[in-house]
Amino acid sequence: EQFLVNQIERNWTSIKTEKEQSLVQLIQTSFDKFQNESVETVRKVALDNNVISSISNHNITTRTFFELVESLSPPEQTIELFDSGKHLLCWNGNEGIQTDTLWLKSEPSSVVVQGPIYSFLVVVHPVVNNSVIIGYVVSKRLFDVNYPINNRFINAEVFSTTFTSCLDI
Repeated sequence: EQFLVNQIERNWTSIKTEKEQSLVQLIQTSFDKFQNESVETVRKVALDNNVISSISNHNITTRTFFELVESLSPPEQTIELFDSGKHLLCWNGNEGIQTDTLWLKSEPSSVVVQGPIYSFLVVVHPVVNNSVIIGYVVSKRLFDVNYPINNRFINAEVFSTTFTSCLDI
């Protein structure tokens, strides 16, 4: 037993460094997976032929937009569809903060937006038709929760899809 204690004390620096590197790798890998799920969703919606033709067709009803986005949205993400003027056309889901139109850019992008209690991963992808941006798809996904209140009043199922719940540490 004393031998083990001595070994740990002598090698503590390398043990600590190895553990830190392992945790960094786990967090990075988990974040990449979490982010890529949202990236793939917005990419799929932005490249969907029905989405492109619906945005291009100015006679489409709002209901059609809602039904289309609902059919393409995973349950753990809120998906929003904007036109080229950055006006909200429709959404599916109830996650998140109001979308800042400054996030709607000509290139796909992502950002983690931190609020006082909730943080969200926001992923944006332009909808392009004939090399012209005709709209934007936005995904908002609960990233983390910092609840300083007693958590016995909060339903834990709500947080089961957050990034930090995926880490298992």
